[in-house]
Amino acid sequence: MLRFTPRDTTALSITFGTDLPATTRRRLIVLRGTAADNTSLAHVEIKRGKKPFRSATGLATRRFRAPLAPGRNVFKVRARDAANNVSPVIRLRLTRVP
Repeated sequence: MLRFTPRDTTALSITFGTDLPATTRRRLIVLRGTAADNTSLAHVEIKRGKKPFRSATGLATRRFRAPLAPGRNVFKVRARDAANNVSPVIRLRLTRVP
């Protein structure tokens, strides 16, 4: 018997950093958010500046602990599913003040 399995082309949904202030005095923050897929979410990845993407931890809510450099910090967040579909990248901006 021959079975046809349709290819997963459905986009992922991702929400991250909605609780971030524009500025902070903190040296370390925890970025939080959620991601979902219609079949199987593989992982959520986060990067700061020019560093490579790293996987966030957590199940329903994903978390990522990040040190902040003085001045402007830019984070990029994306999700990937088992079919290698990638969500749109979310950009988060946060400034650490003295």
